[in-house]
Amino acid sequence: MENLVWQDLVLMVGQFVFFISLIPIVRSKEKPPLLASIPTAIVLTVYIPTLWSLHLYISVISTILVTLGWWVIAIQKILQRKAN
Repeated sequence: MENLVWQDLVLMVGQFVFFISLIPIVRSKEKPPLLASIPTAIVLTVYIPTLWSLHLYISVISTILVTLGWWVIAIQKILQRKAN
C-alpha cells in the first residue's frame, strides 16, 4: 500500500458501512423497489472503473462488494415478482 491516500480510506470505510447495512435487506423477505435497486447498482458499477482510474484500489474492492449487494437485491426482487 505504497500510495494509500486518505480519500481511499474514507471511501472504503463508507462503502463497508453501506455493505454491512445491506445485509439485513438481502436477508429480508421484503425488498426495495426495482426503481431504487437497479439504478443504484448501475451507478455503483460505473464507479468501479472510475475509482480504479484514480488508483483508489481499496475503494474498488469495497465498492464491488456494495455493488454486488445491490445486484443481488435487484435479482431477488425480480425472482420475487416472478414467483407471485
